[in-house]
Amino acid sequence: CNFFGCIVAERINLGKISSSYNRSSLNYKYENLEKATNYFDTSTKVGQGGNGSVYKGTLPNGNVIAVKRLFFNTRQWVDEFFNEVNLINGIEHKNLVKLLGCSIEGPESLLVYEFVPNKSLDQYLFDKSKIKILSWEERFHIIVGTAEGLAFLHGGSEIRIIHRDIKSSNILLDENLEAKIADFGLARCFAADKTHLSTGIAGTLGYMAPEYLVKGQLTEKADVYSYGVLVLEIVCGRKNIAFAEDSGSLLQTVWKLYTTNQVTEALDPLLKGNFPPEEASKVLKVGLLCTQASVALRPSMTEVVQMLTCEDCQIPEPCQPPFLNSSLLAGGSLKSSIRSLVSSNTLFKLDESYTTTTGTGSSSIHSSSDGPPRSDEFLLKHSEK
Repeated sequence: CNFFGCIVAERINLGKISSSYNRSSLNYKYENLEKATNYFDTSTKVGQGGNGSVYKGTLPNGNVIAVKRLFFNTRQWVDEFFNEVNLINGIEHKNLVKLLGCSIEGPESLLVYEFVPNKSLDQYLFDKSKIKILSWEERFHIIVGTAEGLAFLHGGSEIRIIHRDIKSSNILLDENLEAKIADFGLARCFAADKTHLSTGIAGTLGYMAPEYLVKGQLTEKADVYSYGVLVLEIVCGRKNIAFAEDSGSLLQTVWKLYTTNQVTEALDPLLKGNFPPEEASKVLKVGLLCTQASVALRPSMTEVVQMLTCEDCQIPEPCQPPFLNSSLLAGGSLKSSIRSLVSSNTLFKLDESYTTTTGTGSSSIHSSSDGPPRSDEFLLKHSEK
């Protein structure tokens, strides 16, 4: 359907569910959220993402909340709103940002979350004016907490949920620097008897698993890959650049140091050597294991938690992780092929809105439909070279 037809259809859907929300504790009146955020004053704005802005609000009872303001500018954003409400409503875990409710009857739709005061992890790792230099103990705690949150999503609730966009800007930190996974707009769920989903591609370059980027095949192991990249970034204090020169890839740097028994040299120099070498080596090994090219060689998130928290747990030796820069860019550039698809508007939409707000320069891509990718023949050929 055309854009306006989609909006009308979704507004009808909103109307069908509004009565049930009006009778539930999930429903927030739009005008109350306006007042809580001082009418979405810029002074209350605490975040900006690819699908909306986040504002800090204070309710009449004194409770502090985060209000995510979504505009129905595209069908994709409409879908993301329903995704967040439907998937994480009622799901509670200490490492997941809790959805408190929503407002669906005002001029725009709003999501209401618990307020997480210490902003997002990327601002601790990559911003030039760092909020705080994280100690090794704090980094390890964040790594374990994120793993526990993902393990719960993948198998700890009644449905299996794949986040699809695990990255540093989607990890929020509370007052105790406890990691909380946020932004479920791209999440997908599927039944226990399914091995994978064939879906349109969405996520952030540099964090996306190769089988998903190339073939659109989605399993929990896509989250595992993204988590592995995140682990390496946290430990090394350096961003994984999706299309770096050979010497610039974080995965390649860590792999080379691992193969020469010098892996602790990859650690963030801001730690100034204040870390337990054995534990740091183990964490980097787990990160490499999570970023294996083969889906079968990646551990589950439950296994990752065990590897990180059990002293005697045996961790398999990782193989060389995939490098887009070295194996796929030679000859016909995968980067240019993706960007050509973006510019021709046939498959991908590129969203770089995080660049200006966090300084990380991450790029998110979303397919124009959630059906199987139709134009991946070029990408597939290059992935198999």
